[in-house]
Amino acid sequence: MDIVNTPYWVGQYILVLLGYLLIAFAWPHVVFQEHLRQKSPIYRFAFCISVQTVLINTAVLGLGLLHILNRWTVRALFYGLPLALVLWRLNRMKVDSTSFFHLVRISTCKLLVYRGLRALRTELRKVWRAVRPHFVEYLLLGGVCLYFLLYLSWGSFQTTSYIFSDQYVHHSWLYSLTQGKIFSAGVYPEAMHCLLLVIHWLFGVPTYSLILFFGSVEGAVFVIAAYCLFRELFHNRYTPIAAVLLFVLCSNSDGQGVKHALEGMSRLQATLPLEFALSTQMLCVLFLIRYLRYGREYTGEGKLSGYVLGNDLLVFTMSLAATIAAHFHPVIATFFLCLGVAAAYCKRVFSRRRFLPLAAAALSALLIVGLPMAAAWAAGTPLNSSLYWSIGLITGDEADGGAESDADAAAAEEQEDEEYTPSLKERLVYLVISFRAAFWNMLGLRRGTYVYYLTGPLLLLYAVFRLLLRFLPASPRALLDRRGLDGCWLDGYGLLLAILLSMFFLTTLPYLGLPSLTENTRVFTTDLMLYFALITLPLDFLLSCLSLALRGPLVHAASLACLVLIGSWAVRPENYHGYLYTTLSRYRADVAVANDIVRNYPRFKYTIVSPTEGIYHVNPYGRHEELLKFVKESAQERYFLPTDFVFIFIEKKPLYYAQNYFFSGPSWLALERYDIGISSQSPAVIAGEISWETAQKALPTNIAPFNLYKYLNNRSILESRGYYWCQAFSKLYPHEMHVYYEDDDFVCYYFQQEPHSPYNLAIDYEPT
Repeated sequence: MDIVNTPYWVGQYILVLLGYLLIAFAWPHVVFQEHLRQKSPIYRFAFCISVQTVLINTAVLGLGLLHILNRWTVRALFYGLPLALVLWRLNRMKVDSTSFFHLVRISTCKLLVYRGLRALRTELRKVWRAVRPHFVEYLLLGGVCLYFLLYLSWGSFQTTSYIFSDQYVHHSWLYSLTQGKIFSAGVYPEAMHCLLLVIHWLFGVPTYSLILFFGSVEGAVFVIAAYCLFRELFHNRYTPIAAVLLFVLCSNSDGQGVKHALEGMSRLQATLPLEFALSTQMLCVLFLIRYLRYGREYTGEGKLSGYVLGNDLLVFTMSLAATIAAHFHPVIATFFLCLGVAAAYCKRVFSRRRFLPLAAAALSALLIVGLPMAAAWAAGTPLNSSLYWSIGLITGDEADGGAESDADAAAAEEQEDEEYTPSLKERLVYLVISFRAAFWNMLGLRRGTYVYYLTGPLLLLYAVFRLLLRFLPASPRALLDRRGLDGCWLDGYGLLLAILLSMFFLTTLPYLGLPSLTENTRVFTTDLMLYFALITLPLDFLLSCLSLALRGPLVHAASLACLVLIGSWAVRPENYHGYLYTTLSRYRADVAVANDIVRNYPRFKYTIVSPTEGIYHVNPYGRHEELLKFVKESAQERYFLPTDFVFIFIEKKPLYYAQNYFFSGPSWLALERYDIGISSQSPAVIAGEISWETAQKALPTNIAPFNLYKYLNNRSILESRGYYWCQAFSKLYPHEMHVYYEDDDFVCYYFQQEPHSPYNLAIDYEPT
């Protein structure tokens, strides 16, 4: 058996990617065709990402609340609606009893096919007209995204197992959705799981492949969303590409900040709700800026007359709702990002015409996401434990806060009479020191120091140039306006600085004695993206000034030359990124054998005996028995597994569970240069050995069952006992026990039995 099977996994990856593109982009362009007509590519991208996420989340949870969530209702909704709209538009008729039968009659005619192809050709021409002015930059952005897709998915192809243990939890949630059960682990945001469910039911993509590969798609979408935000902040059209290129090539190259960088970037490989929300987080900030910059007054009549509404506010609302529906940690980061924007546009935010629509938009986003959750909670579904943490954080009743120790109380009594209140100067000094510490903590010493000392001069330069721009005579100001160098150009720089400082204020809270609202690793990726935007800000300024003296084609050539130079600098060994890691939980052979069994044996006619991770791969197709239960029950008097086939997975070299296993590969993709703590580099892994002496050892009885898999000594005992049981069974039934697959690290035994008269698996075994 070929355990690599690269063509199969490549095909699965293509299915995941195509399924996402069809449901996230093609579907909205069919259903919302009239709304998206004449809109810019950036608006279309943001609309599809935000609105489709909210729509799918609401539809799936709504069907679940009505207890009609199944593949047929989902297919009827997501296939039926666009099909009905397409037929309606192609035939241009009202739906009545006569036209309906006419619609059915001509649906098989060549005329319908001809009209469909003509409509498709027309739409493609419109898309090309929108893309053509920016073809080179979109081509470059596409190249960056394709490279990032390969970089993030490389590890999944190399091990074909999940990157982090959290993915097994989210797999179980997705599996529960396939059974029609929402909020199986308690009320908690499930937008990512709902999206994957729709892809699974509409296009038949296996749930294991979705959880395995969708993380890299999330990462690429995040890069595009960041590009859209930077396109709004920068003047030169190639500077945003430089920023995301540096993020893709240099994110985890700083050895001093490598811990956060490696963990943050490695999380982008995994299919996780927090990383799923990073793209809508960026779009939320983008369309808040657009709303405050360009929002026009609504000229309608009635109570809404005079308020600033529009499409930008719509996408802001949907992006905020999509972020809330995905995960709560990005919501905290989004609040601080928007806080920086609000500080820069304080006067506009608190104007009557904009403040009320913004407040209504935020409330609407919360209601859209919160109503299905509230309905499930009211119906008796408990809240997920993470939600209790969030509520405690808001109310101030955190689990581990409140009670003081005796030592703290005694110290407080001793100092009661001599309380010291720091002066304002001391508070300001401490705030500055805390900000510097936060910069170092988040970005490492080299990057943090650079940003810390760069921020002040940039703020000063921004203020000076903004002041000079205000007092320029009319003629030079008109020249600047014609070249696009108006106030918005400099405002973008100020916004970037305000957003970055607001995010670092979030990470500074613990240094100021305030509660920590989130972990650094959960916001590090966002901070790093903003960092690379900040260091490209001077380049944008120089290229923008260059546009005053040179014509457009020359400026574009200079911009492309700068992009080439930046790329050449980024791929130098001291700057280029290294390979990422996984917390290894399964051998590749384990995954390959399980996948082969699932594909070739009848559903629920077999049982796979393996550690806990195997259940997520097998659940929808066959039966799973815990290796721990198998070892314990086979030592009793009677034990049966009543299926036609029984497969027993044994690690001949028991795996050190969740080790930091670093990938390897070609040097053009990344470098192999990490060795942090307990780690291993592909293809070697940290593992034990099975033996008869190990099988004789007693298993601990006072620890959680999962710790018998987690710790290497306990895992070695389990695997040794399972191996020698297989040897004893083979001696008793030499013609029944077979080897399905075996290598130096892993072996799979199997036997066939009559399910109505199964073998008694409780046998004594001796070493052979």
